[in-house]
Amino acid sequence: FGVPEGMPYYSADVTGDGVEDRCTSVTSGSGIIRTRALVYDMKNHIGYSLTGRDHDYYVVGVEEGRLIVEERKADTDPREGKAVTGTVKLVDGELVFVPDT
Repeated sequence: FGVPEGMPYYSADVTGDGVEDRCTSVTSGSGIIRTRALVYDMKNHIGYSLTGRDHDYYVVGVEEGRLIVEERKADTDPREGKAVTGTVKLVDGELVFVPDT
C-alpha cells in the first residue's frame, strides 16, 4: 500500500529517518465516504494511513519541511466548515494528527 501511481503527492520526512516520504490524501468509500492522509515511507517501503470515523484528513502542503494537514469533521463540504490545521507524527507505528497550537 502506498501513494497510487500517477497521483500528485508532497514530499516530507514524516517518519524521521532522513528520507523524504510521499504524502497525499485519498477519498474513498461508498455510502460512508472518508478522506484519509497517506504517508509512504520511501526508505522502508511501508505505507501508513491516518483516518478516523468522525474526521477527514487532507494533506494540503509542506512548509519548512513539515507536512501540513487539515482535520475536518466528517460529512462536511471540505470548502466549508472549520478545519483544524496541524501535522502528523509517527508514534508507535501509527500516524497521529497533531494540531497546531
